[in-house]
Amino acid sequence: MTNEFEAGSFPISIHCFVLWGEDTVSRERAREAIVTEITGREGPCIRERSNATLEPMASFIQRMAAPTLFPEPRIFQLPHAQSLGSEELADLDATIEAAIPGIYCIIEIDGDRKEADPVIKKICSGKRLKASPPYCMVIEFSRPRDYEIGGWLVQNVPRFTGRRIAKNDADYLADRVGYDLDLLNSELQKIDLSLPPGKAIDRTAIDRLTGGYREMAPFELAGALGRQDFRNALLIIDNLFSVNVYMPTVSAALARHFWALFRIRKYLAANPETGRIFAASKGSNNTRQTASAMAIGKAAGLLHDGQEKRIYPVIIKSGVVDQANRFSERELALILTWLLEFDLGIKTGGIEPERNALEMLCFRIVRASTAAREQEAQ
Repeated sequence: MTNEFEAGSFPISIHCFVLWGEDTVSRERAREAIVTEITGREGPCIRERSNATLEPMASFIQRMAAPTLFPEPRIFQLPHAQSLGSEELADLDATIEAAIPGIYCIIEIDGDRKEADPVIKKICSGKRLKASPPYCMVIEFSRPRDYEIGGWLVQNVPRFTGRRIAKNDADYLADRVGYDLDLLNSELQKIDLSLPPGKAIDRTAIDRLTGGYREMAPFELAGALGRQDFRNALLIIDNLFSVNVYMPTVSAALARHFWALFRIRKYLAANPETGRIFAASKGSNNTRQTASAMAIGKAAGLLHDGQEKRIYPVIIKSGVVDQANRFSERELALILTWLLEFDLGIKTGGIEPERNALEMLCFRIVRASTAAREQEAQ
């Protein structure tokens, strides 16, 4: 198996392709590259695609095996193969085994390995994969994790559009649009059509040409306040109030976030060496960074034993350690008091769950240092 596909990378003997995985964009591009490769070798081909709502699978498989009056090679595309029953898989297996000249089959499987394995084991058995020459090819397209989407964009934007995108701009695009690969690809195509040839995709183009499809959640407001970014906090509040917002959910998210910052601040005060190690250790697969980040995450209640894979999104990318260091313990204690009062007020009717009340709370949070100094001066 391989994680990538390049045109011209398969032997001429391959007539059955099994594409699986949740990276639907790369899978689609691979399918079209395969068709282009076959057409280049064989000349014009007839493409036939299975549609379970219009034709039973048994009938589609029979058409693969039936002779045709037309001399052109035929390419049969079978999507969503994970939904095939055992009898349908057996019939498909028998048709592939017949190795009918001029018949190509592209089988696609949605989902993870658990869903793909039954089809792969039946259709592309070891003898077909290892035959000399081989008849079957299996290609995996695993979906990157959410925090890897930026890197995926950096790697694939040149392939998709012939343009470049910097890592920080790729992360910004994913944060703005969301982590759905098909939607990201759609937005990339829209950007590509609007930019001059050869121009890189940057933040200006992203702001001008894309929509903010992803609903901004309360935890993003908490992150903006932790960074003391009042401008961004106002934008997120605007997004929240563009739909029905349930204020207790917002209040709870803010309280959880600042309680975690308070715990991180207390932990680092008691364990300064861990903080120094975390600040000094950078880069992936850094054991010192992993150990220090895990200790900080557990102290904050953000991570538990066995959750090392969550260190990057929860501790590193989120920047919670830097956020905790922006506030003093006194300031964080003051913020938690305000959040408690706000939560109690909106639940008892003392505070109206309106936009201006949330904006005022956020303004107080980003200026907590001023409030703390004023208290000390009294």
